[in-house]
Amino acid sequence: MSEHACSHLVDAMNKKGWDYQKVATELGLSEEHIKDVFTGKTKATPVETNAILRVLGVNENPPHDAAHATTTKS
Repeated sequence: MSEHACSHLVDAMNKKGWDYQKVATELGLSEEHIKDVFTGKTKATPVETNAILRVLGVNENPPHDAAHATTTKS
């Protein structure tokens, strides 16, 4: 498995010149949690997914596959 479960999110983060810490700060979450979400160790909630997409400026929906599944929590 690659280091990043979702290369689109990593690409968007890199395009902005951000790192995990910057994304975490923008969202009020821990850097460890953001890294775990981006690497697929932890599944994001739908609310977290929408917030990540918003702060990174991603306007397209993620693919519907296991790597992009969210938890059932909001």
